[in-house]
Amino acid sequence: MKRFYVMIALSLAACAMDEDTDPAGTIGDEEWWDEGPSEENATSDVDDVPVVIPEDELDEIFAGRPNFQLPFPCGQVWAGQTRATHSPERAVDFNRTNDIGDAVLAAAGGTVTRVANEGNASYGRWIEIAHGNGFRTRYAHLSGQAVRVGQHVRRGQRIGAVGSTGNSSGPHLHYEQRRNGVAVSAVFNGNPAFYFGTRNYRSRNCR
Repeated sequence: MKRFYVMIALSLAACAMDEDTDPAGTIGDEEWWDEGPSEENATSDVDDVPVVIPEDELDEIFAGRPNFQLPFPCGQVWAGQTRATHSPERAVDFNRTNDIGDAVLAAAGGTVTRVANEGNASYGRWIEIAHGNGFRTRYAHLSGQAVRVGQHVRRGQRIGAVGSTGNSSGPHLHYEQRRNGVAVSAVFNGNPAFYFGTRNYRSRNCR
């Protein structure tokens, strides 16, 4: 009987680790660094593109915010790093071993408002998506972009690939959730991201 209880405890612990609470240090590379947005992009948003939300995600907007998911395929585990010296402070840097070229997905449905390339500076190749109610997401340092401005996307749709473009110390995804032009604390599947430090997250971005 004692052995049975131990097995249950281990099983519950494994389930808990699946729920975005894994300790840091098991999948990511060494600490990385990036420059963050250029001054002109630090607080401004492009507003001349009509925002269209997928019909099956409209209820989330009426409830207040999209049900943002991790910007990676379902089941993948990524180390998310946050730090007070980040630019902007509420951004999350995602990394895992050998992640160059890995798929980046839309965290929620909406309309692409920017597909930009700042060369070797700032974000490098990056994408912004508007989700309604003033919410937007940004995906930076990409190695490739698979969408265009004005395109409507669904949550879980591939939009680009992880890279190290712009002023970045190595391959990772710089990710932001924004509200009314300002970066805010990120939430994934209804759970707030960890600030400040590094945690492993498992993606629930399942279509």
